[in-house]
Amino acid sequence: MTLPCTESGSPPIHSRSLRSADVERWRSEARAITGNRVEVIEVSHHEVRARLDGNATLWRDIVRDGVTVYGLTIDELVEPVHA
Repeated sequence: MTLPCTESGSPPIHSRSLRSADVERWRSEARAITGNRVEVIEVSHHEVRARLDGNATLWRDIVRDGVTVYGLTIDELVEPVHA
């Protein structure tokens, strides 16, 4: 899930508590629906490409099995940015 952030990659201060509540509600509902534990990982847009290109098992699994719920797809996150 992708949420709005400032240029520094952080959410605006006024939206952080609302965002935390929304993410927790989503996590709880996803667990109720799937029966599986759901963990939320926050990574800045700048970090995500390096992590998705890395060899860590978690990130390989995300590339292989990840499903975009909202926001950019995994392919869009790793495609080169042209200025």
